[in-house]
Amino acid sequence: MNDELIDFFKNAEDYFFRAISKKCIEFPNQAVIYLTGVEAESLNLLICKENISDSKTIFTKSAQIFFKPSLTLDNCCLRAVF
Repeated sequence: MNDELIDFFKNAEDYFFRAISKKCIEFPNQAVIYLTGVEAESLNLLICKENISDSKTIFTKSAQIFFKPSLTLDNCCLRAVF
């Protein structure tokens, strides 16, 4: 795939998940967490962008968010996309 098509896909993916999510948490230019409120791993995820500078912090904070007792989703999924 060429770069323009890849960028189009990433923008469409972001647009879709923002539209269906109750909450989005951004790590600027690094990653986005999408929380939909639906009990499905594939609809509550973390998408990392290319060249993240501090993956340890992003994954640690993401795990804290996904596994919060107040989060009513039983099966949350961390998915990194590079």
